[in-house]
Amino acid sequence: MEMNTMPAQLSVSKVLVLVIMTLCIKTYAQDSFYYNKYKHWSSELESLATNSSDAMALVCLGSCYDRGDGVTQDRKQAFELFRQAASLGDKLGLYNLALYYHRGYLVEQDDAYAIKLLNKAIEVDPKFIEAYIVIAQTYEAGGKGVDKDASKAFQEWKRLANIGHPRGQYTIAHCYENGLGVNRDLDNALYWYELSANQGYSWGMTGAASCYIQKRQWESAVRWLTEAYNKNFLPACHNLADMYYYGNGVEQSYPKALEIFTKGANENPSCKYRLAVMYRNGLGTSVDLTKSGKLLFEAADKGVGQAQYLLGIDFYEGKYQERNYELSVKFLQMALDNKYVLDGVKGEICRKLSTCHRFDLDAASAKTNQKRMNLSVWLRNMETPMRKKYFPG
Repeated sequence: MEMNTMPAQLSVSKVLVLVIMTLCIKTYAQDSFYYNKYKHWSSELESLATNSSDAMALVCLGSCYDRGDGVTQDRKQAFELFRQAASLGDKLGLYNLALYYHRGYLVEQDDAYAIKLLNKAIEVDPKFIEAYIVIAQTYEAGGKGVDKDASKAFQEWKRLANIGHPRGQYTIAHCYENGLGVNRDLDNALYWYELSANQGYSWGMTGAASCYIQKRQWESAVRWLTEAYNKNFLPACHNLADMYYYGNGVEQSYPKALEIFTKGANENPSCKYRLAVMYRNGLGTSVDLTKSGKLLFEAADKGVGQAQYLLGIDFYEGKYQERNYELSVKFLQMALDNKYVLDGVKGEICRKLSTCHRFDLDAASAKTNQKRMNLSVWLRNMETPMRKKYFPG
């Protein structure tokens, strides 16, 4: 089978999955943890907490006040209860108190002290997953008293990976793949991605596939993408559909690519763009410019630069009922401002824009030149009337 070329690495939105601990659960909009034994406020819990040596009761009552569960929300009271539990060395008392300093609840934000408390919680329970995650994310973003430091963030994620946690393994693999806080190392990235994937972590599967794509080992990439896809993990759709589109690692099939892009389009605007191109060119289906235009419009609205570019060209050439240079200029300008559009395409955009401005084809061009519009706001405002006029049905 002839191996066609494809982008070495296709971007996938990486969603951070919150970890629910075995011994405790995350609660409502707040982040305080409590033990399952005392989920809700009761007079019995209040009585137990009066005995300041009962750390579990202190934590659970503090969480009730933090959440307003059975009592009026009172974070001052919650803070004091968490402080008492932390002084007894309770891991959830330490964690909850750390969050108050991390978020600046009732006290001045102090991320350095929050990290100190979280490390104490890890000493109590070396498998306290959420404590590792908060420390790592604090170093990633920086905070009060803590400088942004990708290298320290990597080390924290590696601590989590070393205890066998799939999210930690996935994250340090991502760091190795992209050179975040560590030298780029595709082999190390693949090693950690596959450790994560072998535990059933879907992001690990797509990450491993990304590495195999870069190594041009298509069959291995297809194997991991298919496994993730069969788990109904939609972020796998774009790369897997591409495999069928180009015939890399599988028998080439436009209908199969169309099927997978269609499924992925519900979540991924890049799939929506690729699907639009297939309807535009009649690949695996009949040509349908109206359906293609709708999909391009939706993808453009989500920031897909190639979709913005194609709409600009289409309105310039009059593919949808008529030429509309004003719409052409606006979509082309969006694409020109989009950092993901290739430089070669931007050259073509500049030529089209120059022609429109030179011959005053765009009635609003002078105004646009004097004061650049907020094009994303314009697109939202124009969405309904444009759909009705150019993409009916």
